[in-house]
Amino acid sequence: MLETSETVFQDTLPNGLNIRFFTMDITVKCFAAARDVLARDEFHMDIPEGTTIEVVEREIRKLSPQLAEMPFMLALNMAYPAEGTLVKEGDELAIIPPVSGG
Repeated sequence: MLETSETVFQDTLPNGLNIRFFTMDITVKCFAAARDVLARDEFHMDIPEGTTIEVVEREIRKLSPQLAEMPFMLALNMAYPAEGTLVKEGDELAIIPPVSGG
């Protein structure tokens, strides 16, 4: 059943087939240099259901040329996810660039 808070996208493929997919809202927290580049502590993203952590990372890197080149890891719900992990509605991701200190 479709809830009113979900977003539905429809598209038509080149072969004329109509497709529909639902999106999910996730929170992305920004730390260290990522926070400086994006000038915010966190933001929300709508992503299609079934999106993997790698796809989310590619979308995040598109937000800024500096971020595209910056080395960082993504944490998912305060843990580092395995390759191919699916992101779910309401998940919290964190952009964690390398930090130095003493």
